[in-house]
Amino acid sequence: MGKQDDELLTVREVARRCNRSEETIRRWIWSGKLPARKLGNQLFIDETEVVNTEKARDDREEIVLLPAPRLTDAEFRKLEAEEKKFRDELFRRHGYFDTAEMVRQSREGR
Repeated sequence: MGKQDDELLTVREVARRCNRSEETIRRWIWSGKLPARKLGNQLFIDETEVVNTEKARDDREEIVLLPAPRLTDAEFRKLEAEEKKFRDELFRRHGYFDTAEMVRQSREGR
């Protein structure tokens, strides 16, 4: 085996190294986040790309989710009334529509 072969890792090796599932590594490849080469029917990733991906993941700022603000009863009732008014206006303008059906049609490209 030459040096070039030693630098190529399988999806399984990358998954273990990154502490992720093999499916996650494949998603990274399919989305373009992690470049890979297909040799035969197997995907191989250059070791330097794995290092770059790990570094990018480590360099990202940690996302902190803040708690939702607490509403008083009066504020909640006001928002609820505004939401109902908005819903009623949508129904008045457009009539009833099946959201699930609209999503299904959009996925089918209609």
